[in-house]
Amino acid sequence: MDDVHRFNKEYLELQQYLDYEKKKKKRFQEAIEKQMGKHMMRLLNANVIELGLVDLQEYQKWLEIVDDLVKEMVNKILVQARKIT
Repeated sequence: MDDVHRFNKEYLELQQYLDYEKKKKKRFQEAIEKQMGKHMMRLLNANVIELGLVDLQEYQKWLEIVDDLVKEMVNKILVQARKIT
């Protein structure tokens, strides 16, 4: 019976640690997304002619990501519209 009690205690401790790490990961992801959003807004508000090669390549990458997201959303809407009709 002692082993069962010890294993239950270890399990609860590991579960608490896992919950803590999940929350920490979520906060970290939110901070990264916030920072990326600020950087993207800086690029969107920049005068494209004044951007250097690295910024232009990053700007292109972001535009491709946005393009892919828009295409995905359009496809989802079209699929849903077909289901309704």
